[in-house]
Amino acid sequence: MSNYKVDGNKVAWSMTCEKDRVTGTGEFVYAGETYTGSMTIKSMNGQGQALKRIYSGKRLGDCTK
Repeated sequence: MSNYKVDGNKVAWSMTCEKDRVTGTGEFVYAGETYTGSMTIKSMNGQGQALKRIYSGKRLGDCTK
């Protein structure tokens, strides 16, 4: 992980995995009890493949035992 930054309600980062030859970036934005975000992961295996994931979530409440 590198370039990890928190700016108000926004979190962003970069990542590199030399062993698996993968790089990526991500960003999440929090608003009250919800969040949205995305992560993009790119393969450096010469085929130029990329995967983008889009996230959203909402806090539903405390866990019960």
